Amino acid sequence: MVMEALPEKFSWVVTSPPYYGLRTYIPDQWLRNWFVGGPNSVPYEQREQDMAHSDPDDFASQLGKVWSNAAAASAHDAHLVCRFGAIHDRKTDPLEIIKKSFRDTGWRITTLHDAGTASNGKRQAHQFGIQKCKASRQEYDIYAVRVS
Repeated sequence: MVMEALPEKFSWVVTSPPYYGLRTYIPDQWLRNWFVGGPNSVPYEQREQDMAHSDPDDFASQLGKVWSNAAAASAHDAHLVCRFGAIHDRKTDPLEIIKKSFRDTGWRITTLHDAGTASNGKRQAHQFGIQKCKASRQEYDIYAVRVS
């Protein structure tokens, strides 16, 4: 995919990338996508995502390319805020993955904040009356600044 030139550089990047192993990111985000011009229906088909979910190191490397692209499109004094966590069927450390993903990308992590779990809010499954939900895993807020 070729990115067209942007009229000006971004000062802020606020995001929550797919957690490692998450296979339903696109359908789960359809409403947000619709608000910015995406389709008006949920895309349930299982298309191959651009991120490798078979190995945490490969995933971190590919996410690092996203951070590098964001740095290239950002002002020299830009800030980045990211929410990241883990899903149950992948026994990985989300902090290790996210820290590794930021290496050599043009961003420096300044703060890692424990954001609690999704259970602290109103989980969608509970709203739909699903009683047998697994406990949510820890999520983290990552703050970074542009360094190059």
